[in-house]
Amino acid sequence: MKKLGKVTEPAEDNNRRYRGFNFFSKEDERLLVSVADGKFTLKGITYKYYLTALGKQDLG
Repeated sequence: MKKLGKVTEPAEDNNRRYRGFNFFSKEDERLLVSVADGKFTLKGITYKYYLTALGKQDLG
């Protein structure tokens, strides 16, 4: 339960805040499923794929 609490709580690193995961959120579910896919094990995941997986436009 400690590990679950750690990923669901907000965090701060170098004066930057990050929200925790909400396991009841469809958007968070899509992100977690896409990251767990396995095809990114060797190359890693890109920001472009992240946006595509969540169905969003590029923010920049």
